[in-house]
Amino acid sequence: MDDRVACPYCGEDIPSIARKCRHCGEFIDPAAAPDAREALPHLALGVFLGVVLLALLCVVGSIVATAAAPGLQRAETARNEAAAVAALRAVVAAQEAFRSSDPDRNGVADFGDLAQLGAAHLLDPGLVTGIHEGYQLEVAASRTEPRLRWIAVASPLTPGRTGDRFFAVNHAGAVHVRTSRPFPLDVIGCELPGDARPVGP
Repeated sequence: MDDRVACPYCGEDIPSIARKCRHCGEFIDPAAAPDAREALPHLALGVFLGVVLLALLCVVGSIVATAAAPGLQRAETARNEAAAVAALRAVVAAQEAFRSSDPDRNGVADFGDLAQLGAAHLLDPGLVTGIHEGYQLEVAASRTEPRLRWIAVASPLTPGRTGDRFFAVNHAGAVHVRTSRPFPLDVIGCELPGDARPVGP
């Protein structure tokens, strides 16, 4: 016959000869509990090992973050540059629409600047501010031939960080790139410098 009694701590049935409740983990017989002096070295060792493990995890995390940072920076730079090229291609389409629809109602089939393209709702509102994905966007129609010429440039806000390359497009419609220096915003002839190279499709 199995003599069972209720645990004085949790009330669950346990064998009468039990020294520790298997349900709540409490010692029924105080003499069976480990001496605090015996448990202290084990506790100290556990704390020490925990601190060492935490420090090791911090060091490994720091190494991984340091190793990943250049790759993340390159990825962000590439994403910003792709967004700058897409923005300039959007300007090309907006300029053609502006010229053909005459939204400024001046009776002249001319091109517009960034504010005019924005007022005509021909560009995404995110582009009209002139700051987009780490790049500054500038758009201008020629002051002498606004019916024939325009130019737009995109320069990184922080060269080497938000972007490595400079981009521009004009009335010819092809986006060009330079790696050494920004494009000038030529508001007269709207020409691109001779060292500019076309961006691929």
